Amino acid sequence: MPKQAVEIEVKELTRERFSGRIKGAPLPVVNAIRRVAQSEVLTMAADYIIFYDNNTVLYDEYIAHRIAMIPLTSDAALEKYKRPEECVTDGSRFDEDCYATLRLVVERPGETPLSGLTEVEIIYSDSIVSEDPDVRPVSGKIPVAVISPGQRIHAEIKARLGRGREHAKWQAATVSVLTYVADIRIDWEHCDSCGDCAAVCPTGALKIVKGKLKVDSEKCNLCRQCLRACPAGAIRLSWRDNEYNLMIESSGALHAGRILYEAAKEVRSKLLTLLNTVNTLGGGTEGSRSG
Repeated sequence: MPKQAVEIEVKELTRERFSGRIKGAPLPVVNAIRRVAQSEVLTMAADYIIFYDNNTVLYDEYIAHRIAMIPLTSDAALEKYKRPEECVTDGSRFDEDCYATLRLVVERPGETPLSGLTEVEIIYSDSIVSEDPDVRPVSGKIPVAVISPGQRIHAEIKARLGRGREHAKWQAATVSVLTYVADIRIDWEHCDSCGDCAAVCPTGALKIVKGKLKVDSEKCNLCRQCLRACPAGAIRLSWRDNEYNLMIESSGALHAGRILYEAAKEVRSKLLTLLNTVNTLGGGTEGSRSG
């Protein structure tokens, strides 16, 4: 049986979102890409934060956690920095080819009769300054802390590459969803366009237009409500073989298309590793041993 060519139909591609249809690829492979997009694709995130001064009401640990969860731009970092398994990550040293350095230095002058400074001020991520312009907060509008007059924060941030399975702060994709492509078939000999199915369809895949049932399989989410509602049993609902909808939403650290590419590359690498391991057992030779 000839192999089916793999096709990708792109419906939406921005930095924040990829949505498309994959045809001709086995479900286990496509699902592996979906899972790897969240758990294995490398991104930059704060790993160690050194506080030199913090006299605000917020504990160092609280501010550190907020900083760590801020996504950092990582597209160029994938080529510039080593993978975590190639680095010392226990905090004993911070090699330049493993860690990027960022700083948060903010201070409010003390309250005086002339200053009028009485309210707390929200510190946002645009106050975080990076020594590497390729590694910076994806947005300058993420709240980090609050400080009052006379308070200050001075922290040094060490960021490195990591994977989502290690901590959620390294998740490249915040959403990664794979769904079947619905295939709705109507037995027109028994369908009288009564509209019962259209009345319960939550997505508009089934509609009555000018007294006739209209079908749009693209909108179907396979909820099967139509099967329960059809009094004549005239609806056949299934899904297409080797055809799936994939949607990935980025944290902003990587372009959504880059996440898909890196995920596919990681799956390929793991499969090749498995193949080579099996081959060492004799699986790739004519006289392979059993047991």
